[in-house]
Amino acid sequence: MATREGIRLATVGITVPQETLEALSAHDIEVSTDTTADAAFSTATAADEMATDDFDCAIVSDSTVREWSTRVPCAGVDGCPVVVAVDDGNERLARDALDSFAAEFVRSETVHGDGDLLAHRVRTAISAATDVDAATHRDVEARRKRLRALFDKAPDAVVLHDADGAVLDVNERLVENLGYSRSELQSMSVADFEAGHDIESLRAFWSELDVGETGTLEGTHRRADGSTFPVEIWLNKLEIDGEVQFLAFARDITERKEHESALQRARDELRQIIDLVPDLLFVKDANGEYLLANETTADYYGLAPDEVVGRTDAEVLPDETEAEAFREQDRHVIDSGEPTHVDREELTTADGETRVLETTKIPFEVAGTDETAVLGYARDITERDTYERELDARRRELRESNERLQQFAYVVSHDLQEPLRMVSSYLDLLESEYSDDLDAEAREYIDFAVDGAERMSRMIDALLSYSRVETRGEEPAPVDAAAVFEEAHRDLKQRIEETNARIEADDLPTVLADRSQLGQLFRNLLSNAIEYAGDEPPVVDVAVERQNGEYVFAVADEGVGIHERDREDIFEVFQRGRNADRGSGTGIGLAICRRIVDRHGGDIWVDSTVGDGTTFYFTLPAPEGDAG
Repeated sequence: MATREGIRLATVGITVPQETLEALSAHDIEVSTDTTADAAFSTATAADEMATDDFDCAIVSDSTVREWSTRVPCAGVDGCPVVVAVDDGNERLARDALDSFAAEFVRSETVHGDGDLLAHRVRTAISAATDVDAATHRDVEARRKRLRALFDKAPDAVVLHDADGAVLDVNERLVENLGYSRSELQSMSVADFEAGHDIESLRAFWSELDVGETGTLEGTHRRADGSTFPVEIWLNKLEIDGEVQFLAFARDITERKEHESALQRARDELRQIIDLVPDLLFVKDANGEYLLANETTADYYGLAPDEVVGRTDAEVLPDETEAEAFREQDRHVIDSGEPTHVDREELTTADGETRVLETTKIPFEVAGTDETAVLGYARDITERDTYERELDARRRELRESNERLQQFAYVVSHDLQEPLRMVSSYLDLLESEYSDDLDAEAREYIDFAVDGAERMSRMIDALLSYSRVETRGEEPAPVDAAAVFEEAHRDLKQRIEETNARIEADDLPTVLADRSQLGQLFRNLLSNAIEYAGDEPPVVDVAVERQNGEYVFAVADEGVGIHERDREDIFEVFQRGRNADRGSGTGIGLAICRRIVDRHGGDIWVDSTVGDGTTFYFTLPAPEGDAG
């Protein structure tokens, strides 16, 4: 709007009569003389002059409305209101003009005859335009304040700078983050607080962006106290009033970086743990490509772990047959969705060595995808496999040896027993037929010979029993030890009565044992206690207690005892203690006891004091579910 006094009115396509001009003049409205000519301003000329603010208002005829609306589609030019003058019948044209650009309208007859009314309409149009300008200004100011508030209260730091990096404006968040005042920051360059990049690299980055394009990068901001913190920056390249400027948003990512560092440390630790595992550990996808391989796996392939990743078995294994077999295993695990375990499979290493593995493979879903992969771990059991094969061979040899020993024992038993019986028979016959001719010394010699033959017979029987412990035994089963002990007691009844032996036992439990061999164990230990009781009648006590899932039996006597240095030897075949001359044992009974206990998975040992008795201890397993 013009700032001069009075109103300057332009007319377009209209000639204003003199009397109307005089009336308008009385209202301080001046109509340019140039516009009153018959050749009034053209629409284009009027619009151009109005744009330079030469006029305060314009009156246009209805004949120029369409051209005017095309030329100036908005309500006026730079705040200059337009009044449309229409002839009768063109009211619709006036309404359209009011909707698009006109501030007021009058009838053409008003222009030619009612200057006062025309002046009123002109002032009304100008007043309305002035109100609109004020409202627009208030709206713009309100918008500016809102934008400033958004700018200052943005959660991220914001800085506006030019193409050289000079700071033009900053928000409150940047002030808080850096510890500078706003005025200090506005006098600085971006390079003054960006410690992660030098100004040359920043300018190179800025120059690569097109106007309207956004770029991102990470940087490091330096505070006023010299400390730094990491930031992520979003940069918008703008053109404002023909000048290139940059609007940058910087977010403090300290927590994210700390989280990423912690996550990376956890990954590194997990990787270290994986690589420390002595077994092969690996992951393969559905295509057979390795997603992960620990150092052990890579060593077998002659590669580094990262060299294995992305390859298939066919690419890392020298043996194609093995590679295809492993691939089939992987397909089966993925297709079935079930784990698989292979007790024994062979793997040829990069060195050409064949290793034996025990392998387990498990299907699992790769995180963040719908793909199924295979997690595998394999243990090298080459040495164990070799040992087991050798052990199997030794077992076969031992089994064959035992069978041969069994056959030998039968043969020896038969072939030796028969001559011994013949010797005993002829000695008895000699004594009975020629007793009158034999003196006491001869009879003593005959007794020695008979006793030796009988002793040899007992030793052969005992040796045969020893050989049958492993070959003739039954599978252990729950057995009432008390009942078996009573049977053994009855078997020794005659010997017990002859020696006036006293034998007592606790309430014996049910144990897991071969019934026949348990009876032999009791008989041998009781016989041993009676045999070496000394000069007094034998006294034997049998006790038992439960310990750690098994029963510990104790068979104690008050006999002659055993020397400490003999305590291990007495369990060997034909080994007798130093007090054995006081008994008639075969030297095999205790060896049989040890073999029986060993077969049942137990232990046997002795505690003794010479002249003060002996206690034999042995353990037998308790039946499953037995609470004692």
